[in-house]
Amino acid sequence: MKTTILRYIPLLLAAVVVAACSSDIAPEEPQNPLFGPTDSDEPVPVEFRVSAQHTGDFTRATQSIVTFTSGEAVKVCVSTDGGTTYTGYDFTAAATGQNVALNAPSGDAAKPYFPAGSSSTVKAYAYYPATAASAATFSVADDQTTDDNYKASDLMYSADAPQTITKGVAASSNLSMRHLMAQLKITAQAQTGSGLSIHKVVVSAKKSVTFTPASGTATVTGDNGNIVALTGDGGTGYVLIPVQTINNVTVSIWTDDAGTADKTATFGFTSTSNFEAGNSYSLDLTVTADQLGATTAITDWNGAGSVVIAPSGDLSIGTIADQTYDGSAKTPALTVKKGDTTLTQGDNGYTVQWMNNTNAGTAYAVVIGTGTYEGSVGVAAFTINPKTLTAAMVADISAQTYTRSQIQPTVTVTDGSTLTLNTHYTVSYGENLNAAENGGTATVTGTGNYTGSVVKNFTISPKSISGMTLTLTQTSTTYTGSEITASVSSLKDGSYTLVSTTEYTVDAGSTLTATNAAANASAAVTQNTITVNGTGNYTGSVSKTWSIARKNLASSDISLSKSSVTHSKGSAAPTVTVTRPGDGAVTATSSNTSVATTSVSGTTVTITGTDNGSATVTVKVSQGTNYNAYTASDKTVSVTCTGFTVAPALGDKYYSDGTWGNNTHASGATVIGVVAWLG
Repeated sequence: MKTTILRYIPLLLAAVVVAACSSDIAPEEPQNPLFGPTDSDEPVPVEFRVSAQHTGDFTRATQSIVTFTSGEAVKVCVSTDGGTTYTGYDFTAAATGQNVALNAPSGDAAKPYFPAGSSSTVKAYAYYPATAASAATFSVADDQTTDDNYKASDLMYSADAPQTITKGVAASSNLSMRHLMAQLKITAQAQTGSGLSIHKVVVSAKKSVTFTPASGTATVTGDNGNIVALTGDGGTGYVLIPVQTINNVTVSIWTDDAGTADKTATFGFTSTSNFEAGNSYSLDLTVTADQLGATTAITDWNGAGSVVIAPSGDLSIGTIADQTYDGSAKTPALTVKKGDTTLTQGDNGYTVQWMNNTNAGTAYAVVIGTGTYEGSVGVAAFTINPKTLTAAMVADISAQTYTRSQIQPTVTVTDGSTLTLNTHYTVSYGENLNAAENGGTATVTGTGNYTGSVVKNFTISPKSISGMTLTLTQTSTTYTGSEITASVSSLKDGSYTLVSTTEYTVDAGSTLTATNAAANASAAVTQNTITVNGTGNYTGSVSKTWSIARKNLASSDISLSKSSVTHSKGSAAPTVTVTRPGDGAVTATSSNTSVATTSVSGTTVTITGTDNGSATVTVKVSQGTNYNAYTASDKTVSVTCTGFTVAPALGDKYYSDGTWGNNTHASGATVIGVVAWLG
């Protein structure tokens, strides 16, 4: 007995990268080493690269074959004048790998060039194998068990239509290679205990196409022929066949080295189906001692549902109730009959093989008769429905912070274990822009084994402005005597400038105007504070200070009402009025307090003589509320004191001018005697 499963998997595409060389390459230093030098007045050559992507089994050939082999030819057809006439060039892979440069044909005359005209374009398409269009038809190899034959059967084309490449554009322009054949992967094995070995597997299908390179079309033609897919002791083989409409697949198997197939089966479809270009179909065969095939199931055919292949099935299976995905294989109870006889599962009834019975979709129960009923088969499909997502499966989303762009938080979905994004579910997001409690939404929609949608709300919190850069129109200025105003110049979050009123406001307690530098003469300069508060999508606050510096006093700012005074004994002490801006304290100091002393009341300096002679009074102004202490050149008053004669005392000196005292005489008179007691 045997069972088969035929399934479709898309083949991966390859790509040819075509890059235009710069139009101003110097002749002696060509940009592209793949081409020889060109004269400055000649067109510039075109550079091509070829690349492909593949994983696992679905390469251009079997899993051990790399995409391109060094020296392998790729036909590149180029129109160098932008017209409809193309010239074909045999480029070759410069290395072995998936992404390689193409060597240009040898000989300067054999290379494609950009046209000289600056407004011209180059158009190109490519195909592989390079010899695919050399005959009236292209045929896949009769025996595709070798790598070379398989690759020679893999007809690929660079694009759906020729692509225009603009002259002189430095960036690469990609032409996607697509497969024009369909792939059939066949796995064959002998049933355990049968004593058989599989020597060869042959597939019957149409093998030829009429290939039109200019359009990339490959139209199947001719009659069916045999294609060897597998030789040896079973295993897996690959064949490439043209696109064709079929209603059955014929497979022949040799279980010995005889010249003719000893087991052949034709697997028919319940409806006509297509083998499509670029798709891969998988056929699993088990060979028993007495027959090859009975039932085959095919799923995901062209992505349009399921088709059951059931030639001559004579066992009936009662309707199987829908199941719901839960991660475990579904094996519902079956009612199996042959005619009116109900069979039991076991050695004299039937066995069951389940297919696709874990994941959501169409599952199959294939029943195979045993004992008296051996040789009878039946198949029934049943549905495994996706499991409905519930709110409990979707974790709550923590509060997010406003970012000025759509917020897309990570969503965690669990059903016993953590589910995988884009495999079990997808997530779509609302606008999720402005701060609001529960203002963000994430909609989780089941896919694959899950269905239904769950909407999760989350809070978008305002962003704190603390730490942002606050700039004022001024941070320090000098006292002017008039009111000074400061304001917010900008508040920045990185390079973004927040909008006044809608994103921040100035706190009512901020000091925006001031006149004085300090509270009083002895106080430090006042630091005026401006605070802004976040609003709307922002929160928190940030502050910055600004100040008015005390002004320096210039010499011209200070004036004295007198520059010299004389004080005679018995007369009123002279006064000097000091004029200065502000409220700085006035001080006065005598250079000789034995001759004259000073006292200050406000801005009035009183000078009082104490003895005959002269002295200098220096006037200073201390720091005030809005001015610094005066430090420029001294402001002075010259003082002369006369008429201060008193009775001599013992020890006083008597001078030549008739005066006495114990000080040096102001006039410079000489000492002519000393007062002494002569009693």
